[in-house]
Amino acid sequence: MARNRKITVRLTEEQYQEIENLRGELPRSEFLYLLLLDHLKRAELPEKLRQIQTDCLKKCRAYRELQGELGKIGSNVNQIARALNTKRLPAKEKKLLIDLVIETIELVQELKHKLAEERIGSPKENS
Repeated sequence: MARNRKITVRLTEEQYQEIENLRGELPRSEFLYLLLLDHLKRAELPEKLRQIQTDCLKKCRAYRELQGELGKIGSNVNQIARALNTKRLPAKEKKLLIDLVIETIELVQELKHKLAEERIGSPKENS
């Protein structure tokens, strides 16, 4: 790509001398060009880091919410187990509660599997 655009910059004597000292044997225009490119690349990096940080915070909040929900589910399963063990329930109600516990356990296992996949990262994210 042709470099055909020109930028003029005014410096103090001290700034000019600092550039002259830093550029060494490089031509001044090439040194300033490389310096500007480096700065532009660094300016892109914080924006990318901010986006990564925002995405991580969203995931962290989601994980904390899921942990809270999983805690509630565990509490409910314990209440069902207590009811099954201490109360005299008709067989039909016991079977209903047992089926509910099994379904809950399956859902929790599925959720744990999805969370583990998310932590590892899907193939799309890794490519």
